Amino acid sequence: MAENNKSNTGGSKTGKIISIAISVIILAAAGFALFRLGHNDKNKSESSQKNIGNAAVNQNNNDRDFYPDGSADVVFIAENASPEELSEAVEVMLKRLDSRNLENISAEADEASMSIKAHYEWQFKTADYNPEKTAISLCSENSIKFILGDEVDENSNPTGELAADGCCVALAEIIGQTSDNKKYNIRIILDDEGAASLLKASENIAGSDIPLTLWTNNRIYSLCSVSEPITDGIIDASVKFSSQAEAEEFVCSLTDGTLGIELSIDTFQETT
Repeated sequence: MAENNKSNTGGSKTGKIISIAISVIILAAAGFALFRLGHNDKNKSESSQKNIGNAAVNQNNNDRDFYPDGSADVVFIAENASPEELSEAVEVMLKRLDSRNLENISAEADEASMSIKAHYEWQFKTADYNPEKTAISLCSENSIKFILGDEVDENSNPTGELAADGCCVALAEIIGQTSDNKKYNIRIILDDEGAASLLKASENIAGSDIPLTLWTNNRIYSLCSVSEPITDGIIDASVKFSSQAEAEEFVCSLTDGTLGIELSIDTFQETT
């Protein structure tokens, strides 16, 4: 009798051990399944965010209420530039980055590879921001000229008198929109040298139908007609743009400065 009780007790203990082991296995399996589900959801979310970011660039952000926060790392290659010219170009690039309300901006020269590495981040709640356009604007030569008239030669170069050079722009800003919201009111203020040059040139066209035009990067903008000589170096113009972002980029470009060397984009990496 004593042996039978001992045997039953041993069997009961074995059964409990097996039951506990099965429970542990079931709990481990359930936990692993939950972990896999959460991990897959996370990957799906990250992939979705990445795809949305790429789609926003490729589709010009037409399908979004705002462009996702992110950053960009860009490498620019310089052509036939000296170390001094490369260093000066970095300063111009930093000025351009700073004028665009970007965050954590940086630009540094790499003389060994004759390149400039730039980084910038953004938090714009707007649908039409395009970080690739920012990269393009950073390496633009940015040739700006104020010209009397809009006539061109056979090579599409302006033939009118130079009223002022772009390096004379001290300030440019958007001061509003026209009543029909089709154009942006732009104010351009020239420095003393530019103002003196503009005064002399504007005296030649005052009261005529010859417009004062602005030529920048092979594009022409008709700024205004000149009813009387411009004595204060201030140009108020209404210019048509497709979006607020385009108008802001135009205004920034007027005070961007000139690189002095030719740069091209080698790599562009965007993270959103």
